[in-house]
Amino acid sequence: MRASGSRTEIWDYVDLALLRMAKIRRRKLAEGEDPGAFYGEFFNENDVQIRSSGGDPRRRYLGEVLREAAWGRMPPGASVLDVGCGAGDNLRYVLRDRASFYGLEYAEATARVAQRILAGKADIRSGSATDLRFEDDTFDLVLCIEVLEHIADAEKACGEIARVMKNQGALILSLPFRRWFPAYFRLMGHFRHYTRSDVEELLRRHGLAVIQHLPNFPRWSRLANYVYVLCRMYALLLRMFGMRRSPAEVRLPFARRAVMDILFSGIDGIRRSERSLDYAALETSTFVVACKVRVP
Repeated sequence: MRASGSRTEIWDYVDLALLRMAKIRRRKLAEGEDPGAFYGEFFNENDVQIRSSGGDPRRRYLGEVLREAAWGRMPPGASVLDVGCGAGDNLRYVLRDRASFYGLEYAEATARVAQRILAGKADIRSGSATDLRFEDDTFDLVLCIEVLEHIADAEKACGEIARVMKNQGALILSLPFRRWFPAYFRLMGHFRHYTRSDVEELLRRHGLAVIQHLPNFPRWSRLANYVYVLCRMYALLLRMFGMRRSPAEVRLPFARRAVMDILFSGIDGIRRSERSLDYAALETSTFVVACKVRVP
């Protein structure tokens, strides 16, 4: 499925090639397969270690943007739900006092990982985004970060999210745009990707309106993915010689700093310059804050 309005660039093919490398020995979503097993194996121990330690700058910098947006929309005593919380790292970035946190994850194995990472700081439950087991008008803030593209009935999931949000509550939503190759869908378990107008129409149908576009650092994120994949491949190479290190820890011989730290420092200026871009006018992946419009 190709997102309407997108055009293929040489970097899209590079992304696909590197994704195939990164997914070596990982399960692919087969057509018609129950996605439970796929998502149960989506995160491996390297992922858990890096996400729980904050060692992956891709997650850390986007997490900082998420925290800034989330904290500004948490009144005292706020209730916060992360739909599709994965390993719990998004919740980890937004935790604060005087608020209650909940996470919903489809795969039971991944929900257990989130429980381990969050160590009792959030109520993590296993369940489906299309059937949220919460009362209407429960949450001041809902997070849904790179989730709806993984759900066959995203329309129903969006309706459920809107239902459990309080009037004037906020949703922080992230969705991919490019990478429409069929192989990418199988590797990542995606059903669709979204243009900006797709997202706005989906939200509008459920009484939600975009009020802010958040930085997602498009050029930096692409380079950051290249850095991560290179470090992961180097870590796999070292394993052939009996050295087990996570991608965030691998070093060149006699080097004092990790390879990942060195490479990320080389592109940090790009990230800083992209924070001030006009994201409302850019054709990039969607990272927005939406508000639930009060129903008379």
